[in-house]
Amino acid sequence: MKLVRRISIVIAFVIIFVSANMGSLDTVEAYLDKPFIHSMFADHMVLQRDVENPVWGWTAPGETVTVEIGGRISTCTAGSDGKWMVKIGPFSKGGPYEMKVTASKTASIKDILFGEVWFCTG
Repeated sequence: MKLVRRISIVIAFVIIFVSANMGSLDTVEAYLDKPFIHSMFADHMVLQRDVENPVWGWTAPGETVTVEIGGRISTCTAGSDGKWMVKIGPFSKGGPYEMKVTASKTASIKDILFGEVWFCTG
C-alpha cells in the first residue's frame, strides 16, 4: 500500500510540473498576462498531506512573493521570466486552511484541506 501511495505522489508531481512548464513564452510581458497564482489552485481544493506541496504563478521579475498558510510562511523571488514557486508544508490531514499569497498583488484561497489525493483513470 505504501508503494501505491508513493507512486501516486510521484505521478501527481509529474503532472503538476509538466503542466506548469508546457510551452515557452518569449517575453516577460507574456508572463505578466498569466494569472498571479496558477488556476489549478482555487477555493475548496485538497492537497496531499504529509508532503511539501508546490504553489506557483507569475508576477513581475525579481519580485518577492510570500505565501502564508496555517501560520507558516514561505517566500521566494520571481525569476527573470516572472515565474515563482514555493513549497508549503508538510501538513498533516485536516483543515480548512486559508492561503494568502502576497507580492504586488494579494490573493487568498479559502477552504483548503490536506488529505489523501488520488488520481484515477480508466
